[in-house]
Amino acid sequence: VGLTTLLFGLVPALVSAGAPAAESLKDGTRSSTGARGRRISRALVVAEVALACAVLAASALLVRSVVRMMHAPTGIVSENVVTTTIQLSGAAYQDWRKVEQFYTALLESARQQPGIDSVGASTMLALEAGWRVPYRIEGRPAPRAGEALIAQHVSVSAGYFETVRARLVQGRLFQETDSLAGEPVILVNQTFVRRTFPAEDAIGKQIITTAQQIGPLGRNLPGLVPFRIVGVVADIQQAPIGRRSEPVIYHTHRQFPFRGMTVVG
Repeated sequence: VGLTTLLFGLVPALVSAGAPAAESLKDGTRSSTGARGRRISRALVVAEVALACAVLAASALLVRSVVRMMHAPTGIVSENVVTTTIQLSGAAYQDWRKVEQFYTALLESARQQPGIDSVGASTMLALEAGWRVPYRIEGRPAPRAGEALIAQHVSVSAGYFETVRARLVQGRLFQETDSLAGEPVILVNQTFVRRTFPAEDAIGKQIITTAQQIGPLGRNLPGLVPFRIVGVVADIQQAPIGRRSEPVIYHTHRQFPFRGMTVVG
């Protein structure tokens, strides 16, 4: 804007200033700027119209892009869903079992409140990327260096997928019985299945993930305990709009608790 103002304000002034004083005092139909000034004025008008058209075209493209982003599928239904983020203190919740017990009790209490149809929690909502961690398939040779499979890892509670109305494609969703005392289980998205089991049934397959060696999951499930796939959900956009879907592994918060979670209901 400043450059345009300078261009269309300063140039005519310079042309005018460069015109001979005697010519400026003459009467008649001749312009004070003369033929040269008129040519420059016409050129400036043409340039101004061209710039205006360019700005309008850019604005139309921007509006179109925003509208397309607003209507891009995310894999969830967010209408009538409210969220709140909770971050537990590390000093007060050093024991990961207490973290799991806190969220389990909180969600159970929320489900009993009037007007609540369903409630759940997740470490990452739609449009947010999870932790990208290598994994391998149980029973297959370990990948060579630099060829490890990578998937996002997200921890959710029972009820989360029902609350955001994510579509179950195969198998089952998490249940409250999927606890630390039970078998380690996971859900995966369709992109994970297409890349990892393109011609096989993913249900019942077992994977090993290096996430078991870090953070709360490593402390709760030490060693290379394989996780069994019990369900496949439709892709949720776990990345900004416009990026391709990535393989995602969903853990239950009862086996992979985190102090910071977003409650949805």
